[in-house]
Amino acid sequence: VDSFPKQPSLIPQQDWRPSTTQTYDFQQESRDRPSYQSDIDNRLVTLHERMQNFEHELCTTVDAILNLLGQKP
Repeated sequence: VDSFPKQPSLIPQQDWRPSTTQTYDFQQESRDRPSYQSDIDNRLVTLHERMQNFEHELCTTVDAILNLLGQKP
């Protein structure tokens, strides 16, 4: 009931070594990593500034609406 072949020559051999393209891709990614981090940092700073601007504009708009309704902001 054993489903595996008994003779080792019948078992397909797999190449465990990485191909040259995989090695190159990894090396290229390692070299580009600092620029990825820099890009992410720049995007986070921009996002933070946009969120602060949105929060300020939202509070200003809510205060103006409350003033129009005769409420104290």
